[in-house]
Amino acid sequence: RSKREDKSSNSSRGTSNAETSFRDTFGATPVKLGYTLAEETASQASTDLSSLAVSHWNTDTGASRHMTPHRQWFRLYAPHVVPIRLADNSVIYSAGIGSVVLEPEIQGEKGSVVELLDTLHVPAL
Repeated sequence: RSKREDKSSNSSRGTSNAETSFRDTFGATPVKLGYTLAEETASQASTDLSSLAVSHWNTDTGASRHMTPHRQWFRLYAPHVVPIRLADNSVIYSAGIGSVVLEPEIQGEKGSVVELLDTLHVPAL
């Protein structure tokens, strides 16, 4: 089959380009849990954590959601797969979604406890 035929057959089956990309990458169809499979964005992403403490968060005003690679930080968690387009135009995938509770420290001062809802677990960050 040609790629054009594949695209039309995906549309008729209700398969999005993101789902097709996920299936092509991982060999499986993402599970939907009441969320739409929309592409998220992150304008800043780094896989080099050597210069950062493990508990640091980067402020990214271009991101569409809070995201972390740290599964152990989640208080509530559910599997949730969505594609995330990075600033370099590459795409990675989330593994889950939930809430993360943290106590921010800004310029050495402890802040009030904050719960970040709908935070994406993105192991590849």
